[in-house]
Amino acid sequence: MFYDRQQEFQLLEMQYRSGQAELFVLYGRRRVGKTELLTHFCKGKRHIFFVADLNAEPNLRAGFSRVVNTELFGAQAAGGVYATWEEIFLLLAQHAQTERLVVVLDEFTYLVAAHSPLASLLQRLWDSDLRHSQLMLILCGSYVGIMEEAVLGYKAPLYGRRTWQFLLETLGFHDARPFFINYTPEDQVRAYAVFGGTPGYLQSLVLAQPFEPGDSGSGAGAWHLSL
Repeated sequence: MFYDRQQEFQLLEMQYRSGQAELFVLYGRRRVGKTELLTHFCKGKRHIFFVADLNAEPNLRAGFSRVVNTELFGAQAAGGVYATWEEIFLLLAQHAQTERLVVVLDEFTYLVAAHSPLASLLQRLWDSDLRHSQLMLILCGSYVGIMEEAVLGYKAPLYGRRTWQFLLETLGFHDARPFFINYTPEDQVRAYAVFGGTPGYLQSLVLAQPFEPGDSGSGAGAWHLSL
């Protein structure tokens, strides 16, 4: 479910319409809504969306190959696996020469953990090929420390190559209200005070009955997360 994030969405749209190659870095804590935002942004656009996981490098490369082949050549070509990451990214640059192509690498930190030279490889390819294309490459990660080490920090291989970066924060009270819109303003304040503004948690909120400040225990009444 996509709530608010209009400022962030418009920022992505602005970069999309820039007419030049873009290397956009989106990061933030887990379950803050990064994947949902990027999924919403990619709708109706020519895009490749790959979500990495805790897997070995050959399996991740095979999975990315399958997604790339399906988007560029159709489902019948999904089985082909590229021998190197460089081969994949050069192919993407080739298919983004005259038309915008959005490529999202979600959980980028998992890719770096599985294949540590990847950030340095992207640096070299960005300088030689990718920046001369219509590619919009979005690197998304949940582990801020690793994102800083691999992408954002002064000593990071990709330092100076990103065209934009954005730290996605939790929702403020006003933007979180749709998650508990059926409750009184007072209960909405209490709910936000208890559960905060992390969309991934608020989506699991089960509201069994009005919040009673006099309830025992944690003071959350019948409000709880279904996780």
